[in-house]
Amino acid sequence: MWDRLTLRGAPAPIAKVRASDDPGMSDVVHVFVEGVPAKKKKTRGDLEVPARWRAALHDKTEKLEKIAGPCQLDIEFVLRSDSFPTDHPYGPDLDSLLKNTLDAMSDTVLRDVKGHDGAIVDIRARKRQARPGESTGARIIFAETVLPGPWDAAKAP
Repeated sequence: MWDRLTLRGAPAPIAKVRASDDPGMSDVVHVFVEGVPAKKKKTRGDLEVPARWRAALHDKTEKLEKIAGPCQLDIEFVLRSDSFPTDHPYGPDLDSLLKNTLDAMSDTVLRDVKGHDGAIVDIRARKRQARPGESTGARIIFAETVLPGPWDAAKAP
């Protein structure tokens, strides 16, 4: 039996755990990708950060179990303090961070599912500044799910 997933506290190592006894939820893939989350193109500062972020995502997620159907995603971006300059105090656009991250994972954990990141039917995303001494990166949790929708039409009674 898989251990229950704890979403609070220190990041878990790469793990596959049973989400719950709920028949609507399947297994969960949980990983912390260390690095500097970035949108696809930077216009100031270190312009190579986006490429390094995609490489970190690839390295950390390429050997994870592949998602096979509709899934839920919970992602938390932990950002450096300089990601929140005075002229942009809320940090980078969350949708831009998501786009680059999901595009990179379309070649790894989302590679085998039709539509790649289109298989994500439910998403929760947030960003925050790293605490002192905390690593930056992203805590990523995928859970395959069974939700009513066109992807379930063949299974419907």
